[in-house]
Amino acid sequence: MKLTIATILALVLATSAAAGVTGRARVGVTGRNDTLGYSPALWVDVASPSSYRTGCCTDVDSGEWLGPSYQASDNASIHGNSSISWRVIFDRRPGNVTAVADANLVQHWRTVATEHVSVPHLVGRIKVGSIPVTAIVTRAPAASSAQVEGALAFPLCPGLHAVADFDVLKPYAGPTGTGGTFRVSGTAASAWNRQQLDAALRGVSLVGYLPVHRVTAVKDGTTISGRVTDCLGHPMPGVTVSGGGATAKTDDAGMYRLTAARASSVAVTAGGATASGVAR
Repeated sequence: MKLTIATILALVLATSAAAGVTGRARVGVTGRNDTLGYSPALWVDVASPSSYRTGCCTDVDSGEWLGPSYQASDNASIHGNSSISWRVIFDRRPGNVTAVADANLVQHWRTVATEHVSVPHLVGRIKVGSIPVTAIVTRAPAASSAQVEGALAFPLCPGLHAVADFDVLKPYAGPTGTGGTFRVSGTAASAWNRQQLDAALRGVSLVGYLPVHRVTAVKDGTTISGRVTDCLGHPMPGVTVSGGGATAKTDDAGMYRLTAARASSVAVTAGGATASGVAR
């Protein structure tokens, strides 16, 4: 079968729309005191639901996703694009992750559900750990409203939380007020918005190196071996360990081995911090 250029373009656009998009908030931003000492190559990623694309107003730590159109079942002239606004905040207030997430909600609506979510921590393509948290789901108070908001917070190093917040405000209502309903791709607006919020809350990940925290070192003859972990206890793959003029790279589990006859300690600089281990 011969495909026209228009058909190929349509297929590419459809595939792109189905794939969704990812927003990235850099952790180690110059001039931001709350994340001082964190690597500029560390990111909080937020992935949109599969049918959404980038909308307007995206900046370093917030943005908008546009989804499929919604329409009133009783009046086709009333329509628009479904959308989700997202933002990432870095918060040093004390408290558990649920309290920190609640403090960063924008709308201050009533909580209608909590969800257990796991935030994966990735270094390149390697999953080095996961961070279990509880996400908060709130809903606009009007009985006819379809609007929802959700947020989750998770720890970085002690004393700092990352918060991902999502506002699903369009479609804004379920019933139209004249007997019809707003629907998106055949789904009622309130159910659609909640499904997309759930997908967004499960699309949060931490990508890159947290600051190095612990280096173990055991000497056996001329060989020193050990492990490098970050401030959450996750392994740090692919970082350079040095000692006695020798260097080695950690493996996927953060383990290393180097030969250095005169070395009594090793050092690592990674994720914006330096740590050392004394061979024993």
